[in-house]
Amino acid sequence: MSTTPDESLIEAFGGKRVARPLRSGRDFFFVAEREDGRCALAVGREFRDRWEERSEDDPPASVRVLAEADRTFLPLIGDDPAERLEHFKKGFLRVLEHTQHDLQADAKNDAGRTPSLTLTLAYVDGLRLYVGHVGNDRCYLYRGENLHRVTTDQTSAPPPPDRPLVSDPMLSHKPTSVVGGFSDDLETEVSAMDLQPADIVFLCTSGVTGVVPDQIIAQVLRAARIDRSTSLEVFADSIFRAVAERQGKSDSAIAMARLSA
Repeated sequence: MSTTPDESLIEAFGGKRVARPLRSGRDFFFVAEREDGRCALAVGREFRDRWEERSEDDPPASVRVLAEADRTFLPLIGDDPAERLEHFKKGFLRVLEHTQHDLQADAKNDAGRTPSLTLTLAYVDGLRLYVGHVGNDRCYLYRGENLHRVTTDQTSAPPPPDRPLVSDPMLSHKPTSVVGGFSDDLETEVSAMDLQPADIVFLCTSGVTGVVPDQIIAQVLRAARIDRSTSLEVFADSIFRAVAERQGKSDSAIAMARLSA
């Protein structure tokens, strides 16, 4: 889904490509536009044993929960930055908890692996960005001529205690909070930062970053920043082609937003 650049202060797009028959994991994306200057973006992957019994058009539990969450916690109220970040953090945790509850309810009669998910959610509120993250999908910020990585990859093993949450020096001083673990192994990362006109917020699943280098992503987003008359869908297709050219064997999903200059 997408808007045209002239319709809003933000152009948003989300899409996915299926690279193989669906088995235990299914990538998803979510894009929800509110009034001018606000939108929600998300990508992730749900893991379950019996996807073959569900239609490809049947949305994952996480998408259903996010659609409801967009009507409840995403309108951030108040002027205090710390209060607004806390409001977003609580909402993000509710999304995770409700999604996990739905996944477990769907699988209560199955004897396979415990359902789970990765999720990266970005909410653009004017010139403020809020990010919630768990797993190994990523959120990037493209500003000027530079690609900045906002999130930290998480694995099934706890990270070293001295590992910084954010590796990018530009974002090292952003207000970041690690809150209660989504599972026994993964921590939840929640943050907020200021945006600038013409910034691009880019989210993608590990099916993209596993095969496409950051340099390629930066080249595509640089073109998207310069050529504002071309839809974001065109630039997303460039990323998907880069995945296919490198024989990406996993599904891949993208969600992105381009602020007006």
